Amino acid sequence: MRACLRLLVLLIALASRAGAQIPARLADTTFWRLMNEFSEPWGTFRSENFVSNETSLQWVIPELTQRIAPGGVYLGVAPDQNFTYMAAVRPSIAFIVDIRHQNAMEHLMYKTLFETSSTRAEFLAKLFSRAPLQGVDTTSTAAQLFDALAKQPPDSARFRDNLRAIVSRLTDVHRFALSDSERVSLNCVYSAFFSQGPDLSYNFASECRNPGPFGYGVGGGPMGPGPGGGMGRFGFRMPSYQGMITETDSAGTNWSYLGSEARFRILRLAQFIKLADRKRRVAASDRIAGVEHVGQRFVGGQALRRAEAGPGIANPPAVADAERRSRPG
Repeated sequence: MRACLRLLVLLIALASRAGAQIPARLADTTFWRLMNEFSEPWGTFRSENFVSNETSLQWVIPELTQRIAPGGVYLGVAPDQNFTYMAAVRPSIAFIVDIRHQNAMEHLMYKTLFETSSTRAEFLAKLFSRAPLQGVDTTSTAAQLFDALAKQPPDSARFRDNLRAIVSRLTDVHRFALSDSERVSLNCVYSAFFSQGPDLSYNFASECRNPGPFGYGVGGGPMGPGPGGGMGRFGFRMPSYQGMITETDSAGTNWSYLGSEARFRILRLAQFIKLADRKRRVAASDRIAGVEHVGQRFVGGQALRRAEAGPGIANPPAVADAERRSRPG
């Protein structure tokens, strides 16, 4: 706890001067070095957490967009709910941390899919190993995209081809030196999205599950048709991937990174900026210099020492205050 508080104070102190230190873009070698040098040894958790279970995560976004200007540094944890926040507040650079290294592999999967998908429809088809979606376009809502996705069955041949393409892009294009265990972990992640489809939830357990001392993390199957989810350890219904993407804030607005083509474009452009593509011209308001997946615990030891030389989160008091004020009751 003391180490965690120390890091929080450090991040707040650095926030005021972090903007001037953020590079416009990151090279692949820099990205891979940061990811490995900032990380501690792999840890374990009771769930593989493929999908967030925080259904009210969008409730704070309206106030955040009013109180936090684009730029600065985003610090997040766990899976793709970070993309929704990043698309809304538009940081200059983002660091995503987690005790499970498999989370880093999930984000590398997402990185590749963002880079190789020109639209949300293409992204969803690749994420779930389906044929191209029919009857949708760039103006379609997230719900309409999932309706189209439901008409395309999972395709094992596409799964194998897509997985090979993901690994090839990471190792041959970006030259990331994935270890054998990281390749296995990446396979487990992509297999989870293939086997469970948009009903994938927080409680699903893959062959890579390693709950460690917690001793649980038993997977929950899909809960019937539509955006249901798995049953949790105590019988609570967990939201599915589809449910999380189609969620809204308290006023009914969908801020998800797949809620509109414009938000998806912000995340897609972030990947190319990070790759130091000097031929690409990107508006300053769309710039996210990089999405760094530190992958492990951010308290204590090596991660804390590395953080002392790095940037902090943009205006964390505003984030905490907005979260408090958005809670019902």
